[in-house]
Amino acid sequence: MLGYAKEFVFFTILTVAVGFAFSLLFVTYFNDSAFSWLYGKITGEILTFIFIFRLFRTNNYLNRLVIKKMVNKDSLIKVLYFSGPIAITTLLMWGQTTAYRFIVDYRFPGEVLGSIAVGLSVASAVFNSLETVAMQYFNPIFYKRILKANKNERTNAWNEMASNLVPIYILAFAFIVSMAEPLVHILLSSKFEHVFIYTIIGASIEFFRVMTNCLDYVAKSEYKNSITIKPYLLGCCIALISTSLFDVGEDYYLLPMFLSLAYFSVFVLMYFYTKRILPIQYKVNFKKVILLLIPFSISYFINFENLKLYIELIITFIFGLYFLFGVFLMYKGNNFVEERK
Repeated sequence: MLGYAKEFVFFTILTVAVGFAFSLLFVTYFNDSAFSWLYGKITGEILTFIFIFRLFRTNNYLNRLVIKKMVNKDSLIKVLYFSGPIAITTLLMWGQTTAYRFIVDYRFPGEVLGSIAVGLSVASAVFNSLETVAMQYFNPIFYKRILKANKNERTNAWNEMASNLVPIYILAFAFIVSMAEPLVHILLSSKFEHVFIYTIIGASIEFFRVMTNCLDYVAKSEYKNSITIKPYLLGCCIALISTSLFDVGEDYYLLPMFLSLAYFSVFVLMYFYTKRILPIQYKVNFKKVILLLIPFSISYFINFENLKLYIELIITFIFGLYFLFGVFLMYKGNNFVEERK
């Protein structure tokens, strides 16, 4: 947000590495429990935070008198007005993304929930990494543009950011769907090869999730976070009711399909609500995107079941490079991207 791009990457990696080291230390020499692993992660967060805060203080003067003056009844009410709807939305989001697990675990054998969770985690890992990098890049530009901007300028800022993000997300969706089988083999193991169908469905879930997150910037920029409550309430209800009431028999793939429907519903409703606030639109060259998607179809002619792991690694690497090449072609000479430089 403040433009510390290199420092952000460095300290993100450092935090994970230090947390992992302490978790391993605590589990190995103190107590081999989940809590020991958690304490190690917390220790890593605390230690790296000290250095991060010192870096922040280097170029930013913190005036305690000004901070103390700003903390008053009026400012607290404004903060609560802004963050209150976010808290409610987060709770509903938890109901949509996590609460279904208790229902599935209660209604079906334990291995069903395990398979679904593992399969969805592959798509989630790819999209989370991509979203983190993308938003690290685009966030500073967007917030810089909307600072003291009028409604028309804020609309243009979001339109340009969204029009840059959507092609990345579409290409990422195509990459995960086409490489679902080898990704499961590489990131998990061959005994989980049956969960690749959940990874494919998970790609749609993650796609609608990041698209909705992009719309959330409209609500935040206009200080109208309350509009996110109804969409996530709908998504939460669809996820919980569908997984609770419908008898899917042994067609367990329908369970994540219900979740995908919930995420899709949130995205659609969120789009209509945000469009009432700002006249947003996606200015995407969809012809170019479709042309870039065609090579991913080659994967459907590859039989991954009989391939050795190193061959799958090579194929996934090639498709990964093509994905990055597609992103490069989409943004070559792009003014919004060039502004970051």
